[in-house]
Amino acid sequence: MSHSKPKYLQIYSEIANAIKNQEYAPGDLLPTEEVLCKKHATSRPTVAKALRLLAKEKIVKRRAGFGTQVLAPGKSSITAGLLIPNLHSTEIFTPICASLTEAVGMEAMRIVRPSELEIPTEDPCQLAEILTQRFIDEKVHGVFFSPLEHIPNQERFNRGILRKLRLIVRESSTPV
Repeated sequence: MSHSKPKYLQIYSEIANAIKNQEYAPGDLLPTEEVLCKKHATSRPTVAKALRLLAKEKIVKRRAGFGTQVLAPGKSSITAGLLIPNLHSTEIFTPICASLTEAVGMEAMRIVRPSELEIPTEDPCQLAEILTQRFIDEKVHGVFFSPLEHIPNQERFNRGILRKLRLIVRESSTPV
């Protein structure tokens, strides 16, 4: 069984990272769907799915006949992280996370999904540790956390993650 990301999420991640790294500035047009199809050797529906996800998260704006334009990050936007290391191995989390992403997109919030981040491990404990640190570093406003199960010392491990996540709360409540 392969644990690699679906093609549309790979494309989504590449474009989101390019925007984050300022390869595309607010107002810039992304390459056309046709160009992205050739670049990623994939179909138009796959590229469209990646672009729709970017649009839902208010990273880009799509307009028929015009193209896909990079949006300026909102000054009051709220960012939350998904700390669900077993996301793709459990059926229940996929629709929940999709609904969360859709709902927060309507509210000008942004969800940082594990698939956005290039993480060099599939071990759920290492993944949880890396994601926790990334969310702290990125100063997300909150985290949707699904505790790990069926691991040695699961209660101690999950409490350790929660202690680290409290740093986000402390740092975000401090005036800047």
